[in-house]
Amino acid sequence: MLKASEVKMMDGSVYNGVDLIPSDDGFILLDDDKVIQVMHHAVASITYTDAGSGHYAKGRALAMYYDDSEKVKEILEEFGYELEELATFISESMEPQEAESETKDGENPYA
Repeated sequence: MLKASEVKMMDGSVYNGVDLIPSDDGFILLDDDKVIQVMHHAVASITYTDAGSGHYAKGRALAMYYDDSEKVKEILEEFGYELEELATFISESMEPQEAESETKDGENPYA
């Protein structure tokens, strides 16, 4: 469990000196004999003054950041190859094409 010195909610309510258990969709807030499930979007801020809880919160955030970074890297590599193929196609299509009929210098090709 994480020890939070203060949890501010979006509705303005504040919980002091509570224990938190992180979950996928929010937190379980333990306040004396109450167990409250709180969704992420309902929390304005959480203040950790307990060293262990602070380290855990930072570590969890960094782990999620690292996971996201790996996913972004994979996507960019995948699209990089596709973009490279597209760039090659565009470059080849921009190369001058041989004219079907030769025109003499100064002669209007549209006449």
